[in-house]
Amino acid sequence: MGHLQKVIAQLQTDFSQMDDKGKGIRGTPPPRFPPKDTLAVSPAPKLIYT
Repeated sequence: MGHLQKVIAQLQTDFSQMDDKGKGIRGTPPPRFPPKDTLAVSPAPKLIYT
């Protein structure tokens, strides 16, 4: 239980640091997190047509 709380706390600090560094992060997400447009266009047709 304590370990999980530590992990959650670390994640929260990471996200808060991300928000503090610059609001441009939301506008230009890293490749790991593609924009919602890419998510809507790319994986969905694969799921439908496969």
